[in-house]
Amino acid sequence: MQATGSKASATRVSVGSTLRTYRRFLADTGFVIHLGIATCCLCGLFAWISSASFVLQDIYGLSPQAISLFFAANGLGLVAMTHVNGRLIGRLSPHALLLIGLGVTTLGAAILVGAVAVSTSVVAILPAFFLIVTSLGFVQPNATTLAMEGHPRVAGSASALLGLLQSVGGAVVAPLVGIAGTATAVPLAIVVAALVAGAWGALLLTRTPQPAPVEATSAV
Repeated sequence: MQATGSKASATRVSVGSTLRTYRRFLADTGFVIHLGIATCCLCGLFAWISSASFVLQDIYGLSPQAISLFFAANGLGLVAMTHVNGRLIGRLSPHALLLIGLGVTTLGAAILVGAVAVSTSVVAILPAFFLIVTSLGFVQPNATTLAMEGHPRVAGSASALLGLLQSVGGAVVAPLVGIAGTATAVPLAIVVAALVAGAWGALLLTRTPQPAPVEATSAV
């Protein structure tokens, strides 16, 4: 019984310590801002994945085989962009690399909005999403680095919280792209444009001086 009680006490301490650590993260403005940037961009990917089948197949008439090849190309592009980002680390700051990624994302979103607005062919849609997806190779690692830079001793907990909140954001955003049915890509374009605008809005907040974060001492 004593051993069981000790285990229960240890569990309570562990959960309490973790929750306190998360509370410190959310009190760190820099962490929250870069979390917002990463979440907005990743939610653009979730929005695309959740709508790709009806946008490409039902609206633009692509075959399942062509869609598979396009997703494979996106995956290769993301791997390549991540590799390029890794080679540039040390030559450029994480903030500069993040700006490059956001620039690529913005270009893709602009092409998407223009293509949907004029009801053009899929030829414009495919490059738009290739840019949006592959830009994550720059956005995600650098936004994550900047979010966690004030918490080196609890980086694992910070990464876990980042992943959790990004997944929640994706779950919220994904249903919005089909709000007008499966015969139009307009909601998708609006959602992606709004997410990109949100990412830039969060980035502008980084220009405001932020208080130094208080490092959490422990997390289990």
